[in-house]
Amino acid sequence: MIANIKCSHDRSKKDSEPSNGSKSDALYLDKLEQLDTVNVDGGYRGLQQKLQKRAKKKTITKILMGSLMKLGSPLASKYALTYGFCAEQLLHEGQKTTSRYCGYRWCPVCNAIRTAKLINGYRSAFLKFGNPYLVTLTAPSVHISLLSDELARYEATWSAIRKYYRTLKNRNQVSFGFDGIRKLEVTPRPGNYSHPHFHLIVDGYEQAKFIKYQWMARMPDADKRFQDIRQADNSSLMELFKYVTKFWSMDKSTGKPIIGTPYQMDQIFQALVGKRTINSFGCVKMVSDKVENLQSETTDITPRNDISVWNQAVMDWIDTYGECVSGYRPTDKDKQLIEQLNTYKK
Repeated sequence: MIANIKCSHDRSKKDSEPSNGSKSDALYLDKLEQLDTVNVDGGYRGLQQKLQKRAKKKTITKILMGSLMKLGSPLASKYALTYGFCAEQLLHEGQKTTSRYCGYRWCPVCNAIRTAKLINGYRSAFLKFGNPYLVTLTAPSVHISLLSDELARYEATWSAIRKYYRTLKNRNQVSFGFDGIRKLEVTPRPGNYSHPHFHLIVDGYEQAKFIKYQWMARMPDADKRFQDIRQADNSSLMELFKYVTKFWSMDKSTGKPIIGTPYQMDQIFQALVGKRTINSFGCVKMVSDKVENLQSETTDITPRNDISVWNQAVMDWIDTYGECVSGYRPTDKDKQLIEQLNTYKK
């Protein structure tokens, strides 16, 4: 048992073809370093900032998994693994810090790692696009009990669009390519509804327009107002890979989080089991989104040999000297979210 815990750190217009110009003007993907999974080269301060972000995600993960574990879901044992195993300890060996991860898509800690990995993996393909566009394809929300069937309809529709493009290409009836990255996302909605949708980054306005109108032709219930085309910019990759589903979203009118119920989230995760949520097509090579079970990071802080263990009460890892490792201090906004998650009801 660790005694005398000391946490003394202080936290200091759409669907229109653009005019000719430079390509998305500089994709400032060095923003990646803002993610808590990118290699740190900023010494002690960089490590602290990184660990503070991870501590916030770990705090939220424990709360969410605690709720999901009570449902008696077929995924209960996997939720328990995320709860009690993922980033639970930090092993410090000299200038190397190592931790173990669950790799599941419902884990906020692992999703940050996955996001950075996908951005880094697809960045070179994105930079080769001559004129990248972000496309959003949707249909009306469906009851959570119908989600699996709706996901199958989405996949069948996408396959039909690709097949139709190949037919036109073989007949020399189209001059544009069919290259890009496709992401499936599912958002919980009130009343046990869910909203699946596709986000794509494609190369060229003609391709984007073709996909949009073929989608509407094959999805008669799709509302034209919500099928979106816009030129991709420096934040598009980060937005594309941020998450597959989110436990909460912010109410723009109140500034407060709207949280999906544990039942909704469990049903979404069950529907996504075995499904690939990131796909590339055309000349874009597929990048694995697997999060390795064991990962190490090198920093230039003073070498140490120690093990730190997560303590949910203080929302930090505690070393063998009773010191908090990250010094995470929740902001007022963090506290509001954590308080609401702690009252998470079925």
